[in-house]
Amino acid sequence: MQFMHWDAAFLLISISPDWNQTWYTSTPRFTWCFESTVVAWIPCVYLWICFPFYYLYLQHKNNGYIRISHIFKTKMVLGFILVILCFSNVFFALWEISQGIPRAPVFFISPAVVGITMILAMYLIHAERMMGIRSSGILLVFWLLSFMAAVVMFSSKVQHALERNPCPEASSSFLSKITYWWFSGLAWKGCQQSLCVDDLWTVRKEDSSEEIVAWAEREWKKYHSRTQQ
Repeated sequence: MQFMHWDAAFLLISISPDWNQTWYTSTPRFTWCFESTVVAWIPCVYLWICFPFYYLYLQHKNNGYIRISHIFKTKMVLGFILVILCFSNVFFALWEISQGIPRAPVFFISPAVVGITMILAMYLIHAERMMGIRSSGILLVFWLLSFMAAVVMFSSKVQHALERNPCPEASSSFLSKITYWWFSGLAWKGCQQSLCVDDLWTVRKEDSSEEIVAWAEREWKKYHSRTQQ
């Protein structure tokens, strides 16, 4: 039992975030998990908190509906595209899990939360049109927060792309992933010459021990709870 306590303590230490890598570095950035949860969910939490109060405000402020314009159509089309992109990430993460690829729940929970929030934003745009409201401070703040969150995550991806020899799987297309075409360059190079350490790609965040150990701990707890029943 004492060994199990030490083992659990080691696992907890291994999955704890290293804030020195966030602040005390030449290229400061948030951890991938922090960006995928806190940064991505800040605009969502803001809109869901404001929604009940703003909806009551819309019910008591009816200025007559506004006809469908090209701006309204553009907003709805862009919102629909964002929803499709979010839920495509959800389905792709679930497909990877079905193939036995270990993926943390945040891979499909975070885009699902963002996608549902985008649907809510589209509904508010439609409700504002029906109530005769042309501009909204609530949605303006939401889109600004979403833009800042996207800038943070995009800059992190750019920094990761600038790292030495990054793994091409992260930037490869869906077809390239299911056919493993992204791996063909390294395989062909290995056929022509012996590979060295510099030829190997940088370990991705989801393939690091931090993510794998966390996944193994969750699976071990599930198995342990089933055996105790």
